[in-house]
Amino acid sequence: MRGDMEQIKQQAAARVGDADHKFQETRNGIAEILKLLGGESDDGKGGQGLRGEVRRISARVQSLESDRAKFWGAVAAITASAAILILGLKAWITSLFTSPST
Repeated sequence: MRGDMEQIKQQAAARVGDADHKFQETRNGIAEILKLLGGESDDGKGGQGLRGEVRRISARVQSLESDRAKFWGAVAAITASAAILILGLKAWITSLFTSPST
């Protein structure tokens, strides 16, 4: 009976050791994941790790969207200016060839 108790104690100690080892592996894995995730900088434009990279990419995308909006605004302004210029030229040329009615 005493041998059985010693064997049970040894098995329990082995299980506790295995659980402790698994706990340490899990803790190390979580620490590694947190390190890879990184953190954001205070200005919100960058940082370390994956979070910082996502912030930098997000800032680039916003910049591209802003540039695209500026481009289409410029295209609209040029188109409107050209239409006004063409209509003005048409009216001027038409006035050259028509006699004033009196």
